[in-house]
Amino acid sequence: MRAKILLMALLLSAGCEDRWRPNTPLDVKAGTPRETYEATIFVLHSHGYQIAENDPAHLYVRARSTLDNDIQGNPYGGGVLRTSYLTFQVLGDGRLSVGVVGFHVRGDYVHVKVDDEREELATEIAELARSGRFRATLTPQAAD
Repeated sequence: MRAKILLMALLLSAGCEDRWRPNTPLDVKAGTPRETYEATIFVLHSHGYQIAENDPAHLYVRARSTLDNDIQGNPYGGGVLRTSYLTFQVLGDGRLSVGVVGFHVRGDYVHVKVDDEREELATEIAELARSGRFRATLTPQAAD
């Protein structure tokens, strides 16, 4: 608790209070689990996201955020790669839980630009999954 208070005081004193939001997973209602997973893959590919991890058996995807992804400090050594990842977990009822991990997360807070990116992707994926577009393309073995 003390660390959280100290972090908030530091952020407020630095004038960064409008750059950080609470980092809580974003859950959105989408389609069936398989449709939601397929929509997630489709949207990430269509926007050119680099997929770092893809686990179809567990309906989980981790993609590299588009924010920064550069080296802060000395690019020839000793620098810090500023990379964050968006995590997409499709739950059993078809809801999509989207989280953020990496450089742009500070304790319980996430940078607003990554949070906005997460919200936009989650909304697009949910709308696509609910549209039924993937219902006709799923094989009978993959359909839920």
